[in-house]
Amino acid sequence: HIALSTNTTTLNLSANDEQGLVINGNSTISGNLSVLGDFTFIDTIVSITSALSVVNHGTGPAFYAEQAGANQPIAKFVDTEGGEIVFDDSGNVGIGTATPLEKLEVAGSAKIGNVKIQNANGGRIGLNRNTSTGDIYNNSFGAFQIQNNNSTGLEIQGYNTSGSQTGIISMNQIDGNVGIGTTAPGQKLTIAGNLSA
Repeated sequence: HIALSTNTTTLNLSANDEQGLVINGNSTISGNLSVLGDFTFIDTIVSITSALSVVNHGTGPAFYAEQAGANQPIAKFVDTEGGEIVFDDSGNVGIGTATPLEKLEVAGSAKIGNVKIQNANGGRIGLNRNTSTGDIYNNSFGAFQIQNNNSTGLEIQGYNTSGSQTGIISMNQIDGNVGIGTTAPGQKLTIAGNLSA
């Protein structure tokens, strides 16, 4: 049976068997719903029209997700305007990709502090430099950019605090020639400028 007790603000329901309260059919609750204890949702689709907020006032994680199905992702967050974050079955995390092959795979550019990693051409790494725009993140310091230039090979570029290039070291990907101050070394070592020894 179900016992009902009320006061001015609360409706209390209690049951003396394992089933508790069983509702067949659709139900509408106008106001807040508080569940004290475990909550099991058998259906697979939950739709809400506002933000979902999870606040934990006790111990342990505020949000815990466990995937019991075999070969299925742990979690997937998708924006209908584009973009997704996936935690796949092996624990790999993909940003912008649904099939990450590493512990973290980003489909696009990534910025970590003042370091930017860009997948343009053969790959670029900017130290204190935005490899897309050329902006210097912290103008109290100079910057470096390491990149694989498809036409010449490896390049290490130096920049001053205003973003102007001050030097370059290159290595040709075909013959292995190294250039200082040039991207087209004609010998094993080519220096554009004076040499002091």
